[in-house]
Amino acid sequence: MLILMMNFPVFSEEEEPKTPTKSLKEQMEEKLPLHFVAKRHFQDVEKDLIILEGNVTLTYGDTVLTAGKVTVDKKKNHLTATDNVHLSIPSEETFVKAHEISYNYKTRLGEIINGEVKSGYSRLRAEKINKVGDKKYNFYKGTYSTCEVKEDETCPWQIWSYKADVTMGGYATAAHPVFLAGGVPIFYSPFLFFPVKSERQSGFLLPEFGGSDISGFQLRNSLFLALGRSHDATTSLEYLTKRGFKEGLEYRYMLNPLSSGKLNAYYLQDREFVRDFGYRERYVLTYDHAIYSTPNLFNKATVRVSSDSEYVKDFQKDITGRQDAGLETKLLQGLTTENFSFNLEGTYYQSLLNSDPRKTSRDIIHRLPEFTMAMNQSDYLGLDDKIGVPFLFGTSFSYVNFYALGGEFKDTNNNGVYDEGTDSLLRAHRTDIFPSISMPFKVGRYFELVPQMGARQTHWWLSEGDHNKNRLMLDITPAISTNINRIFNYGGKVVQKIKHLIEPKVTYHYSPFVILDDTIPVFDGLDQLATVHTASWEFQNRFIFRTRDKKTSAINYWDGLRLAFNQDYNILTAQSSNVSDRRPWGDVRGVLGASLAGFTATSETDYDVYRHWVTRISHGMQYNDPWANVYRLNYVRKRKEPSHTVNGGAGFHFIDILKFNFSLNYDLFNDRFLEKIYQATYFPKSKCWALNLNFEDKRDSGFAFSAGVSVLFGEDHLSLARLYQQGEEQNLRLLSGQGDDL
Repeated sequence: MLILMMNFPVFSEEEEPKTPTKSLKEQMEEKLPLHFVAKRHFQDVEKDLIILEGNVTLTYGDTVLTAGKVTVDKKKNHLTATDNVHLSIPSEETFVKAHEISYNYKTRLGEIINGEVKSGYSRLRAEKINKVGDKKYNFYKGTYSTCEVKEDETCPWQIWSYKADVTMGGYATAAHPVFLAGGVPIFYSPFLFFPVKSERQSGFLLPEFGGSDISGFQLRNSLFLALGRSHDATTSLEYLTKRGFKEGLEYRYMLNPLSSGKLNAYYLQDREFVRDFGYRERYVLTYDHAIYSTPNLFNKATVRVSSDSEYVKDFQKDITGRQDAGLETKLLQGLTTENFSFNLEGTYYQSLLNSDPRKTSRDIIHRLPEFTMAMNQSDYLGLDDKIGVPFLFGTSFSYVNFYALGGEFKDTNNNGVYDEGTDSLLRAHRTDIFPSISMPFKVGRYFELVPQMGARQTHWWLSEGDHNKNRLMLDITPAISTNINRIFNYGGKVVQKIKHLIEPKVTYHYSPFVILDDTIPVFDGLDQLATVHTASWEFQNRFIFRTRDKKTSAINYWDGLRLAFNQDYNILTAQSSNVSDRRPWGDVRGVLGASLAGFTATSETDYDVYRHWVTRISHGMQYNDPWANVYRLNYVRKRKEPSHTVNGGAGFHFIDILKFNFSLNYDLFNDRFLEKIYQATYFPKSKCWALNLNFEDKRDSGFAFSAGVSVLFGEDHLSLARLYQQGEEQNLRLLSGQGDDL
């Protein structure tokens, strides 16, 4: 009974205050031992001090301190360190270097004299720095920067402040800050609030300036908004002396490595445009996304909308397409499997060929909607396993609704009635199905015969005239080829073997009409198919190299050299009743390609066998040297469509801190430059800022230049650009193939 009574609490008039319960972390830290290593150590028994001297290393939990001399007060859990002091706190990702530190090793609070604090890419330097919490500091007469420089070097940029409160990974407030560039004061403010995060962060970007002949001097200021880990935005305000203010918005997001999107929008009231065309308001909207629900089920969108047809010429950086006939907006839903693919899409066009830039042609034809299906040729019956000859079957199907805002047809003769053969249809429905079969088999030991046959059925539903139109075409395409090869054991350290292949091939193509109604409508290339009766030959030499990587010993295969010739023979032309038109042989095309040790080149030549002259020459080459420089050169000359151009450029990247690129496009036919572009980027070793310069001189838009300075927070931060690059790399891996086996 006495034991039971002792277990009950005893109440009094004044209850004693309860001691706060300590966290598990605090309880564990109280039990942590304090370890030290030193050349000499002394103990002051009266004051309960431990004095350590000579290469002192002191450890408490994950905190490590090294110094020339350390005095430890065990009662107060406090230490004072001098002489080349280094303090590391891995749990806070913080490293301190100082002349003297007064520090409580349990609370992790203290005072740093003439020291530097590093956390991520952030660096604090001051005469006095107080550590007032986890990753929290205040300093006096000090600087903040992200530049990695030595103590005796001038910092490219830094913020000096009389007093500042800093939270690493958060934000900082500074009193009377001065922004220094190269040690020179540039900007002063009585107060400043700025981020000190090691990842993407919201804030104003440094201004960019430039100029052009058509817009005048330009000054742009931008605000970057880090909306989350997977999306961000940039708003901008740009002033153009000839046109006025232009507002901009860029929004980017990424759902996974394969799914991302980007929206750009710009708006201005253009003083120059209103003088030329009477309109002031101008805008453009672009949007792109690729959303993959699974690797095989995807949705893609491309949106291009402009207030006028001149916008793409005046502001080429906002939207591409200055040489196109129109802007295309497309939405696509796709599904792919091993042998099938399905696409449902809609395409809307905005014409750029209008006399009035604010108007669009109502006769432009849109594809709303369009459905396509393809079944790849495959041996679905498994005859290859049964009889040794595969029976390949495949088909394609498409449906399109052609639609124009201008009505059912274009009334060419303005009589209000559709006249077949004179007026052009603007609206129609079309279906097209094209099944095909193939049975490739060997002929003897050396030849392979690939007979292939298909039938294309096309049907149009029309709202005017004859409401139904039909076309049926056969498609017969047998081909015979062979493959002669020999392997040479080269035995080099890099190149081990070379495989030489000689691949001749002869193809016959016959595609006659079986059914063809009169005056079928023409909307695209599918409607323009005509009777084909040709034979062609091809002769190809290839040298495939087997190489071994010196570092990884991996085996690689690549086409080192390729020489090919081909020519068509038109049987219909040979049977023509007009003797003067009987020139059935087409141009002989020769192709020479090479890829050797960073050098790639391709040359194509078309030769007219009747006039005995070259009708087209095209040469292209690129060289990547061992110092990361790139050189490009392309030359094209056409006789039938007179043109004679040469273009090329180079990228010099052999200096880590300076990147220079240029590109030139010259019209030899008219003896003038079409385009000159020069780009330079200065990226110093401190890796905390970059200078970008861009100069352009184009034939159609004149001269333009831009310059901008970027203040960088390290080189390995999370960014949408990095994530998008990873997504693109994954897409490339999905499409990559394998080399030939030797």
